[in-house]
Parts: sequence; C-alpha cells; structure tokens
Amino acid sequence: MQALGVEEFRRLVEAEWTHGRGGPATITQAEFDRVAAHFTAPAYETLTACEPPVEPAFARWVERNTHAHKVPGYAAVTLSLKPHGVAPGDITAEQMELVADLADRYSFGELRISHEQNIILADVRKADLYAVWQAARKNGLATANTGLLTGIICCPGGDFCDLPTAKPIPIATTIPARFDTFDYHFDTRDLALHISACLTARRHHHVGHLGALGTDTPTSVSYPAPPRDRQRHPCQRGRRYRHSPNLCCREGRRGGCPDICRFPIRRDSRERPDQDCQRTGRKA
Repeated sequence: MQALGVEEFRRLVEAEWTHGRGGPATITQAEFDRVAAHFTAPAYETLTACEPPVEPAFARWVERNTHAHKVPGYAAVTLSLKPHGVAPGDITAEQMELVADLADRYSFGELRISHEQNIILADVRKADLYAVWQAARKNGLATANTGLLTGIICCPGGDFCDLPTAKPIPIATTIPARFDTFDYHFDTRDLALHISACLTARRHHHVGHLGALGTDTPTSVSYPAPPRDRQRHPCQRGRRYRHSPNLCCREGRRGGCPDICRFPIRRDSRERPDQDCQRTGRKA
C-alpha cells in the first residue's frame, strides 16, 4: 500500500475481484444450501418486547456489550475479559466454570471466543440480560468497555512466546489505569487499540484506530498510529513514533508526546484522537 498508494491499490483489488467473479471459486447457491443443511438453528422462541430495569450501570453494559440479533427478542452478549489490572483475554478457571453455566442456562449451551479476546453468548433472550449481567458483574466479566480504548486487543508477547521482541502486557494493563474515566471513554466512543509484539501481527495492529508494534529495542515500542476510522474513512498511511513502554508523557519524559496522551485535556471534545489528527493536521 505504501509503495502503490491507496488509489492504485484499490484499482488492483477491484480488477482482481472482477476477474474472479463468477469463476470456479464462486460459491453457488446450491453449494451454500448443501453446507447450510449440516447446521440447525437453536430452538428460538417467539418473544414479546420487555422493559429492561432502569439502572445506569446495566444500561451502559447493554449499550457496549450487547449486539443486535437476527431473531426478535434475542441479543448477542459480550462477556468482557478486559477488567482493569488484568492482561487482556485472561480468564480464571472459576470464571470459565461460570461462563459454561451461563451458556447452558441462557445461550443454548453455546459460546464463542471472539478475535477481540472476549467471550460471546450468541443467543440470549433480552428478558435474561439483567440476570446475565448480574452474574457476570459479580465475577468480573461485565466491564462495559467493548470497543473502547480500554478494551485492548493485545498479544501475550515475550511473557508467553519466543517470537516477540517486546512484552506488551505491561502496556496493556497500564493504559486502562491511565484512561479509566468512563465519561471520557463514552465521549470518544469506539476507539480500537491493537498491540502486537512481533511482525507476525497476530493482534492485527495495522487495522486498529491505534496500533502498537514491538521492535528490536528492548526499552521502547514503535507505534504505527493510522489516523483513520475503519468504518467511515478511506485507508490512510499511518505514521510511526517511538515511545517508552509506560506511555507517560507528562511525568518528566523528554521528547515528543503522541496525541493520545494530550487528548484527555480536551474534555469538551467528542473527537477521537485519529479524528483530531485529521482536523488539526497534527502528526501522530
């Protein structure tokens, strides 16, 4: 992409799609139906609308951690594995037992692991959301940060793998402590931070709003920070800057400071850091 530019890369993708469309690799409706016959839908009920309890914490959780379902009266629930102070994606044996019980009781015995390092209960009745939330909250699985800055997708790094050149878990556990003011999170809305620890890019740092990539230097991490919105803006080339692992720019660190560290000062702004970069022309 950097060598060709966005427009040429887009042209080549469209040309490849046009060339292969309708060819031997195209999945026909008959093949789709053959494969679909091996799967059966759960025994969904015909449900009526229900009034959720009026509780602010529950309402925030429903907004961030539930998703629309194709069947009326149901929702998909994200059980967040991103509580503050814990490595993203970590879950204890006791929590796994609870999740299995919740899946059996509320989601037809099925759960899924998402690429965001969370657990999905895909078929929960909306009338059961409050009970699921209460059980998850009691056991540390109801942090309402799905899609927010603190809902970090993070590689386990050098603590558990021989490939990485960095250990990103300390960074991933430090960021929520620094940005734990939830009104700030809800002001900025969706902001995806992905951290990889080696060039295999297992955590897809190149497609987040903010991406962190470990380097060969043991005391620093290189951050490609693409100033773009994955859903609404065309792809733009990211810029790299170096930063110490503690991400602390206002406590005696010399040199430049990335916008993510200056951003909370603008409390009245509803822009994400990537949008601020676009508006002001400030370099990340």
